[in-house]
Amino acid sequence: MFQKVWPKHSISDKAAFSFTHFGLIYICLFQLLTVLPLYHEQGSSMYILHVSTGVFILMQIFTNMYKLLLTNTTIKSPEMNLPCVLRQGWYYCHTCQLNAPPRSHHCPICEICVLKRDHHCIFTGNCVGHFNHRYFVNMIIYLWIGCAYVVLFNLDYYNQVLGSFNIYLLAKLFCPMLAWTLGYVTAYQLYILIVGGVNLLAMLLFTFLVGFQCFFISRGQTQFECKKKVNSYSINLLDNWKAVLGERWFMTPLSAYLSSPLPSDGTDFKEIFIEMEVVKETSKTM
Repeated sequence: MFQKVWPKHSISDKAAFSFTHFGLIYICLFQLLTVLPLYHEQGSSMYILHVSTGVFILMQIFTNMYKLLLTNTTIKSPEMNLPCVLRQGWYYCHTCQLNAPPRSHHCPICEICVLKRDHHCIFTGNCVGHFNHRYFVNMIIYLWIGCAYVVLFNLDYYNQVLGSFNIYLLAKLFCPMLAWTLGYVTAYQLYILIVGGVNLLAMLLFTFLVGFQCFFISRGQTQFECKKKVNSYSINLLDNWKAVLGERWFMTPLSAYLSSPLPSDGTDFKEIFIEMEVVKETSKTM
């Protein structure tokens, strides 16, 4: 299992992958052992509610992450039956030495062509493509929910340790080591500034990631297609989301293990493209 999920190519991937796991586990332990006991008695209904919520969010993050890592979305998947003759709209990848379907692209980091490649995710050290895009979307949504939950729950704690929010606190947040060196904060306040700052930055990062993904998916595009202004595969809003989350799209946020069949096998995007061209040609003649 470790060999399957551990990034194999880039050092930056390995570092980001390790930091993600360490950060998630550490912030959960910090909440459980430091912050939560200050506000709720152990075993109380609110204590159990917060612990249950945190466990649920953490499980959703990790299950979607590992489903993303273990789902083969490359053109070398055992389920793929690639044609020997180059079809219209397909291309030949000299590195993989295989015919690759439309919307697939070669990842220079993973060193393989990925079906309907969206991007290479540094935090998982894996490419996001046709068959695992669903897990990436749900993972970053729950990461955003988790970060927002922690920030809101910790506001009163941060206020007690660091003082009320003002311009000086903002300066300390951006330059914690300098503030500690000059004696404006104690060692424990420095520790809280770093923990809170990382959490806040993570929430902002995942806010942008979720926003970009919603934008791309709603337009029926991958990140690459958005850059190249390719919008030939957009049908309508609901079908665009079904193309990523599957037919049971509304159930996928509940569990990474719920079946939600995709409407395409990862190669059959040509028909949609032809239909769009026919519509364009018809509109021109009219």
